[in-house]
Formats: sequence, structure tokens, C-alpha cells
Amino acid sequence: MSKAKCIPLFLTFFSWVCLSLPLSAVPSLTVRDTMRSIERLQDAFISGDQDAGKLSSRLMVQIETDITNSSVAELQNRKNVFSVIIFLMSGGNPVVVEKAFRNVNVDEDQKNLLAGAIAYARNDRSEALSKLSLMSGVSLPLNIQGRLLLVRAILVSETDVELAISLLLKARFLMPGTIVEEGALRRCSSYAEKLGDESSFKQCSLEILNRFQNSPYWQEFMDGFTKHASSIDEKKDPDFSLWFTSALRDLPPPVQVEMFLSTASSAVTNGNFLFGKLCASRASSISDAASESWMRAALYGAAAMIGLNDFETATKNLRSVKIAQLKQDDQMLYKKAANVLEQIVAETQAENNLPDIDPEKEEDPQFASYQVTISNAENMLKVLGEKGVQEKR
Repeated sequence: MSKAKCIPLFLTFFSWVCLSLPLSAVPSLTVRDTMRSIERLQDAFISGDQDAGKLSSRLMVQIETDITNSSVAELQNRKNVFSVIIFLMSGGNPVVVEKAFRNVNVDEDQKNLLAGAIAYARNDRSEALSKLSLMSGVSLPLNIQGRLLLVRAILVSETDVELAISLLLKARFLMPGTIVEEGALRRCSSYAEKLGDESSFKQCSLEILNRFQNSPYWQEFMDGFTKHASSIDEKKDPDFSLWFTSALRDLPPPVQVEMFLSTASSAVTNGNFLFGKLCASRASSISDAASESWMRAALYGAAAMIGLNDFETATKNLRSVKIAQLKQDDQMLYKKAANVLEQIVAETQAENNLPDIDPEKEEDPQFASYQVTISNAENMLKVLGEKGVQEKR
């Protein structure tokens, strides 16, 4: 059996054993070995293994005990120092480390790196950046280099987004397929959006879409990604719609549907009606007829059509929506769309001297007024069509 196949099997067995034992019964490992296990588990977690995430959290508690119980000689060991630094950059408790290293002498480079990691864990950004900027990273192990670049990117992101993106791209190439790469790509996408760097936004977003769909941070990424996509000015980037639909092409259909729907909703809200129409249409084409997602697509499509002054299509779309099956936010959008149609009906009747129309009775009393509005709009459009034919005659 290959090494690649053995590691997941070992982690699965190790996860089952440790999760079934009380914390005190988890095997007492050295700092270095415990941190190695945590790194592997974190990488498995970012790929969607929930049990790996639980065990990683338990071992993050275990390693505090390992650090506390280590001798001065053990803590001076270079590999253990690096493991403690990774612990801190992974959200570890800085108080435990400060107490353990109070009387421990380490090399000057390790001292700066350790101090910077402690400051980062304490959320002291200026001190962390001051210490970590002294490190070139060239002589450090790759798993330290990658994390150092990621942390530095986070620290400089508020003042120099361009530099932060550059650091993130370097970090991801040093540690492919790991929690560091996923974190670097996700932040790259977010930072590039703020900077207006569409090239980096597309590059990093596409990598996440293709390779990290099972990440526990997927929803966070998706919210930012669809929000930004919905605000793109296609006059400046005329190929964006094509890129966007192509980027989602290989995702599982339910994921595609949700991303198209989220984007359509945001696009309509932002007044980007053409793109909202496109996304609603795409979502509708891969949704089951009469499903909730299909109705949401019809609703967002209707809202986009109102914005594009295509009231006939908007009315047809709204007629197909069962408002009682929508969530509260979508019900509000439905009501706003119906209210706009009501105003249009009233204005059009006045302008064209049309009589008031008695709509058919609707079955759902809770939303009767909105359904009446849609009936009015349908009948008005029908009368206008007949009137136009008569005038041509």
C-alpha cells in the first residue's frame, strides 16, 4: 500500500481511538510529534473531514500540557521551537508559551520568530509585524516559511493590500493542498476584491472553486465571492459573465444553483439587472421545476426584469412563484416587486384610459393582495396588447 493511502487510514484509525477516549487518556506525545499530528489533521479538516477538525482541537489542548511539561533542554530543541511557533500561528494560547519559555534561551532568529508569534497570538499587530519582518524565511523549514508569509500578509493587509496579496501567493505555492494554501487563497480573493485587482481575484477564486469545495470556510468564501461578482461592471470587464459561468461549471449542481441564486439576489439588489437576469436564468435551468430554488430563480428573474422594464416577463415569473414557500427575505422581495407592478398598473391604466379590471379570486388569503396585483398586471398587458392590435387595424 502506498504512503499516500496509508496516511488517511492511519488518521481515521487514530481519530477514532482518540475521540473515544477521555482527554487524559490521549497518548502523551512530544511537542514536535503532537504538532505534526495537528498539522496533518488541519489539512484533512480543510478537505472536509469533520472528525479531523474535532481531534485537532483536542490535540491543541493536549499540546499545551506537552509544552508545560517539557524540560528546558527539550524546549531549546530547534524542532520543538518551530513546533511551538506553528502552535501559536494556529491560534494557540500565548500565555502557556510565555510561561514555559521564561527561562529558556534560544537563538536570536528563533527568539524574534517566537516573540513575533506570541505577539500575533495576542493580537498585537504592530509588535508581531516588527518582529516577524526581521525574518527572511529562507533558512526556515517550508511549513514555517508558508505560515510566516500568511501571517505577515494578514498583518500588512490593512496598510498595504498589494503586498499582502504578493505574500499570500508565495505562501500558497510553498504549501500546496494544506490549510495554509486554502487560507492564503481565500484571503487573496478577499483582498484582491478590495484592491480592485480582478486578475488576482479570478486566479485565487478559481483555485478555491476547483480544489477546496469541502472547506469549512466555504460559505464565508462563497458569500464574498458572489457579492463581488454581482457588483462587477461589465462595461469594464465584458468577459466577466462568461468567466463566471465557466468558473462554476464543474461544481456539483446543487452548489452551482446556490451560487447562481446568491449572485442573482445580490445583483438585483445592486441594480446590476442584466447579470441578475443571467444568474437567475442559469439557476432556473439546473433546478427541479417547482422546487424552492426554481421559485427563487423565478423571483430574482422577475425583479431583474422589472429593473429592465420588461414587465410582461416579470409578471409571468411572479405568477409562477408560490410566495408562501419562500423564506422571509424572499417574501419581502416578492412584495416589493408586486408593489412596483401595482404602481405600473395604476399609471398605465391612467395614461391609456383603461377601465379598472376585476381580477379573479385567489386561493391564498394571506397573500391575496399581491396575487391580485399580478392578476391586474396580466390583464392590463392583455388589454394593452388587444388595444395595440385594434389601433393597427
